[in-house]
Amino acid sequence: LPGDNIALSRIGADQITAIANSGTPVSLLATNNITFSAPINITNPSISLTATAGNNIFVNSDIFTVRGNVTLSALAGDVVVNRAVINSNRPETGIAGDIQVFARNQISLIDSLVRARSDGAGGFSTIRLVSSQGSVSLNNSNVSATNFGTGFAGDIFIDAPNRIDLTNNSQIFSRGTFGRILLGVSNGEELVNRRVTALPATISISNSTLDAENDVTNQGRIGVFAQTEVAISNSLLRSRSQNTDADNFSRIEIFARSGSVDLNNATVSTTNFDSGLAGDVIISAAERLTVTNDSNIFSRGRLGRILIGRSNDFSSSYPDFSPNTIAVDNSTLNTNNSSVTGVPGTVVNVGGVSIRANGNISLANSSSVFSSSNRRGSAGDVDVETRGDLTLTDSDIQSNLEAGGIGRSGRVRVDARAVFLFTNPNSERAAQIQTLVR
Repeated sequence: LPGDNIALSRIGADQITAIANSGTPVSLLATNNITFSAPINITNPSISLTATAGNNIFVNSDIFTVRGNVTLSALAGDVVVNRAVINSNRPETGIAGDIQVFARNQISLIDSLVRARSDGAGGFSTIRLVSSQGSVSLNNSNVSATNFGTGFAGDIFIDAPNRIDLTNNSQIFSRGTFGRILLGVSNGEELVNRRVTALPATISISNSTLDAENDVTNQGRIGVFAQTEVAISNSLLRSRSQNTDADNFSRIEIFARSGSVDLNNATVSTTNFDSGLAGDVIISAAERLTVTNDSNIFSRGRLGRILIGRSNDFSSSYPDFSPNTIAVDNSTLNTNNSSVTGVPGTVVNVGGVSIRANGNISLANSSSVFSSSNRRGSAGDVDVETRGDLTLTDSDIQSNLEAGGIGRSGRVRVDARAVFLFTNPNSERAAQIQTLVR
């Protein structure tokens, strides 16, 4: 259906729905704007909707398909989804369709939901929000790819050259086997060589959640990749599962290729509640990494690791990709096996914590970097490596076998130009480096 400005009122939306439900895919093409102002409900399975506008696309009402793809493209303008739902569902079983939103300038989701819900095996859905020259923002909005069956959960890609902003209780979920949430790339192939990938200048996540979860199978992957700055405040990034898989594990990766990563009252965690691998948390920046204001980075379960400034563990393209400075203030980095509820008596060894910087590393204000075991299994090693100084102020670095643990404490290794330990007279925490069996 070609036109200049297409405004889908109730009559227009009913006509589009009727055409699609007769078995004909629908394509809308406008030289200027397309506005969805009334619901479109396509119930004929696998019938797709495509809308291409020369300027802007405004989605002010819901769009539903059953396993059908939804593709919205604003060739020279914005896509704004305002208090609306874009949903590709499955009737009973099967894989939902793909939802793809492209714009030259801004993509904005305001009080909205973009969702692909599957229940089946084989294949997966993709949700893609990509701005070619502008930014992407989510304000009190949800994006989710879910598979309630045995198939893959699906991928969520969000990419833009300027900014990606998640604010005001926005949530991104991928629930099911091997689901991925990737901010800063528009397809999986870009992960192969991030040296040549154009990344967003800034990614800001405020009062929001990124969650990759599956109850019984493999965890997913969360990636936050920016060029200059990643700022995460009052937010949760989490990957959880409950399985015995000894081969596959989740990853949460955060990096700023030429700038800084700042975590402020943020939680970043991987957890496996059974005896399978817990997964890794990997964070690096070129200039500065700060972890402040009661932030928590942890991996709970078998051999889960925290790797700070150890980019060669996840990208051979960056063998020296470590921050110039690392500052941890009133925050915790911890690997442990306390959450494992699998078969009693199973040995669940804990992974290590590794921190590397080109310059100074500081821990202050009751911060702690430690690995611990309180069940059958040994604690992990803690390695701190810097070409500069390591300063601990009312803070500690430890590897402990806690009460109830059966195994060994890990090793603590520090390689620095100088080590300074300061304990203030009124502090409740002594500055110390130790291994301990309680």
